[in-house]
Amino acid sequence: MKKLLIVASISLLVISNLYLLGQLRADQDVPDFIQAKSSDESLLSYQSGFEVMLQNDGISLAGKTLYNVYVGTEVAVSDLFKDSTDLYLVMRYNQLDCEACVEFAYSKLVEHGLEVNGIEVLVMKDKSTILNQHAPVIPAGEDNFKRMDYINMTLPIDAACVPHYFILDRNMVVHDMFVPDRMNQEITDKYLEMVVDKWSSR
Repeated sequence: MKKLLIVASISLLVISNLYLLGQLRADQDVPDFIQAKSSDESLLSYQSGFEVMLQNDGISLAGKTLYNVYVGTEVAVSDLFKDSTDLYLVMRYNQLDCEACVEFAYSKLVEHGLEVNGIEVLVMKDKSTILNQHAPVIPAGEDNFKRMDYINMTLPIDAACVPHYFILDRNMVVHDMFVPDRMNQEITDKYLEMVVDKWSSR
């Protein structure tokens, strides 16, 4: 009899918690971008985001080489800062990345019109991409973003094969790396808004 009472009590607690969870998710005060995913999916998404930032934040690109697609010559990353530009919001991708993911990441930059507040947008792709006919390619001439190819530039994020954003400062250091989430667009919108607010005030 005692065991039955314990089982019944536990069952009642589980049912109550599930009901409360349902009520919380239905609450209109909860932001839409949080309601968009189940708690498990959100947890995995945020965990992945933290891992990306921790593994890649603070990496220096000093001494790395880029390929200037406009003039067909190799340049140092430091050459990006020869003019008055202090910060770049970089979108970086390579030939193994998901094509739909690349298109989404690019479209969000265009949508937000991020060439403001002293932050210039730089679209950076693996130079070998031009040798792969199946690789994702962003059409030129549809924006005012600067474009460069990168050469022998390996970052921890590359193993994930996903396009990503980060801030590159005048010291050529990577900050605030983020993987755009096309399954939950509001989070990507929020990142772009927050990163511009954060860095444009410096």
